[in-house]
Amino acid sequence: MYIYPDVPVLIRSSGSVQCGTGPRSVVLTDLSDAEVAVLTHMERALTREQIVRYAARRGVSTATIDAFVDVLARAGLATRRRSPGQRGPDTRSMWARDGGGAAARLPEAASLAISGLSAVGIRLACLCVETGIGTLYLDDRGHIGAADTALLPLASQFRRRDEAAAHLLRGASTRVLTSSDTRADLSVIVTGYTCDAATWAPLMAAERAHLPITIGESTIEVGPLVRPGASACLHCIGLSMRDEDRAWPLIAAQLAPLPPPAVDPLLGAQVAAFAAGEVVRALTGVASSCEQTSWLWVPGEPAPLVRTWEPHPDCACGAAAVLA
Repeated sequence: MYIYPDVPVLIRSSGSVQCGTGPRSVVLTDLSDAEVAVLTHMERALTREQIVRYAARRGVSTATIDAFVDVLARAGLATRRRSPGQRGPDTRSMWARDGGGAAARLPEAASLAISGLSAVGIRLACLCVETGIGTLYLDDRGHIGAADTALLPLASQFRRRDEAAAHLLRGASTRVLTSSDTRADLSVIVTGYTCDAATWAPLMAAERAHLPITIGESTIEVGPLVRPGASACLHCIGLSMRDEDRAWPLIAAQLAPLPPPAVDPLLGAQVAAFAAGEVVRALTGVASSCEQTSWLWVPGEPAPLVRTWEPHPDCACGAAAVLA
């Protein structure tokens, strides 16, 4: 029975208190000076006993406190269960409690695999750990280089990017493993120029959803989110690209082994935040913005460009027949 620590309690006038500033803010009126004092104290108290003692000294009953909390809890501004000073789900920000933005909390049982730990992959991994994912699988056996700014301090201890990243990200709430495990609920493939079939084919065979992030020399593309057998797969996209440009298969074969190029830090941060939001949506059952679409960041464009992908009739993934 506490007001969340990120909800400000504001005095509007004599006998009037406003809790919160957003669309869920609540205004309580006709309050006594003692009740105003108790409300403003509740956001600072660490235990129920503190609130009760403080209220009793001012002649405010526990029933009155409960009535305040009932109103505020219905608006999502307070909790009846634990102190805001204690660790736990009730200490999360308003973004998480509202389910808005990328701060929504992932279920502890959720698992994510990230293949490719360039600058964008590392930023994505950090954000996913902050959202509370239960298990994170990291896979990048490349050696740490000068462009791996987040991992450079660990270069003397670890050679591989995934080992250094696992050491960097391990925390009390997230299990971080170095593995190419395809049993994760969702896999993100961060690659340069084009995604090699050797990376996504095992995921298709295991019928595991995956989200590609493709980094070019001047663009970054996120999506589409592939749900095997139910949406366009990466082979469907390759066939569509071949239909547009007959030389694409030869070009893709030459691009596949190239590592991701360096990325502008601000652009990389934007893309990682967007991708983290899509990961949260996919793992919490909310429709992803990358369903059947990819989002392309192009320098000079104020917003990413969006392209829709349909299952290709010549692909053996079966999605074209299912959607038909």
